[in-house]
Amino acid sequence: MENYSYSAEDKSLLTPLLYKYFVFPLVKILPESIPANIITIFSNSLVVISFFIAYINYVYDTYRFLWLIPILCWFYIVGDCSDGIQALRTKTGSSLGEYFDHFLDSFVTGLLTGILMLCYRVTNPVLLFCVYQFLYLGQIGTFWGRFKDGVMQFSTFSTSEGAMAITITAALSSIGFMRLASVQNVLFGFSIPYIIMFTAFGAAWITGLTVIVKTKKITLRLFLHIVFSAAIGAVLVWQVKAPIFAQTVIITFYNVLFIQSVLSATAEKVKESLPDFFVPLSCILYFVVFDYAFIIQIIQSLYLLVRIINRFLVFFKKYRHCWYWKNPIPAKKNK
Repeated sequence: MENYSYSAEDKSLLTPLLYKYFVFPLVKILPESIPANIITIFSNSLVVISFFIAYINYVYDTYRFLWLIPILCWFYIVGDCSDGIQALRTKTGSSLGEYFDHFLDSFVTGLLTGILMLCYRVTNPVLLFCVYQFLYLGQIGTFWGRFKDGVMQFSTFSTSEGAMAITITAALSSIGFMRLASVQNVLFGFSIPYIIMFTAFGAAWITGLTVIVKTKKITLRLFLHIVFSAAIGAVLVWQVKAPIFAQTVIITFYNVLFIQSVLSATAEKVKESLPDFFVPLSCILYFVVFDYAFIIQIIQSLYLLVRIINRFLVFFKKYRHCWYWKNPIPAKKNK
C-alpha cells in the first residue's frame, strides 16, 4: 500500500454525536472484508434514490414519500463517515479511496440542491441561479483548502448539517402551509422559505470563498471555472428557462468535472486542469438556434458525462492496485 495520509479539521456540530452513536457502532459490526469503497457506493446511491423520489413527485405534481428523503440522507451521511473509518480500521486508505469518496460527494451537492428545488417547484430565477452556484463554491472551497494547504476543513455548520437541513426542508414541502408560504412573496419577490434558502446557501458560498482566500493561492484556472459555471447557470435560467432536472444535470456535471481535476491534482501534487471551454462556448447556441435548446442540453450533458467517465478511468488506472471488491484479510498466526 502506498504512503498515504489524510488530514481534516472538523468543527461540525453533528460530528461527535454522529460518530459516537452511529458510525463507530456500525463499523464495529461490519466485517473487515467489506471495502470502504463499497460503503461509499452504497451510501451515495441513497442520495440518487432521494433525487428520483423528488423528481417523480415533481413530474406528477404529488408530494408522496418525501419523508423518506431525510431518512435516506441520514444513512448517506453515516455511510459517508463510516467508509473512512473502515479504511483506517482495515489499513486500506489510499489516494484512490479519497478521490473516489469526494468524487461521488461532488455529485451529491448538485443532487441535494435539485431535490430542494424540485420539492418546492421553484421558478424564481434568482434563487435557481444562486443555489447551485453558492453550494458548489462552498464545496470547491473545501477541496481547494485540502489541495493547497493539505487539510480538509469543515466548519461548525458544514456538510452533514447542510445536507440534513436541505432534505428536512424538502420533506416539509409535503405540508400544505409550507407550500403556501413558499409562494407568498414578502420581500423583493421572495417568500419566507426562499429567503431562508437564499441565506443558508449564501452562507455556504461565503464559507467556501473564505477558505479559498485564506489559502492565498487563487489561480486563473479556478477563477475561470467559477466565471464559466456562473455563465452557464445564468444562460440556463434566464435565456433557456431550462427545467430543474436539466439545470441540475448540467451544472452538476460541469462542476464535478473541475472538482475531479482538483482531486487528482491533490493526489499527484500537480496543477489542476483548465476548466472546460466547450460547454460555456456552446451556450452561445441557445441564442442562435433556440428552437433546438433541448437537443443542445442533451449534447452538453452527454459530453460532460463522457469527459467525467474518461477522467475517472484515467485516475483509476493509475491507482487500481488500491481498489478492492473484497478486503484481503491477513491470516491469523497460530499461537
